[in-house]
Amino acid sequence: MGDRPVAIITGGGTGVGAASARALAQRGYDVLVNYAHSVDAAELVAGDLRALGGDACAMRGDVAEDADCRALADGVLEGWGWIDGVVDCGA
Repeated sequence: MGDRPVAIITGGGTGVGAASARALAQRGYDVLVNYAHSVDAAELVAGDLRALGGDACAMRGDVAEDADCRALADGVLEGWGWIDGVVDCGA
């Protein structure tokens, strides 16, 4: 665990979500890139974020499902220890 801020970006594999993830990474955030269907795109975005010098991972989850939302939060807490923000770009 580091001292960088951490964010969850829902729908982070494509469109506004991917752009939001890149913008936060450029500002020093570590990012969990959430996706529901676009695994390849989400993995690509996570790789781009790591290339910017931060830490990132992609994780599947349907934000309409409570259990998936809890799993996303748990994944961030296990990996980084805290959550500084959530950007909801998921459908």
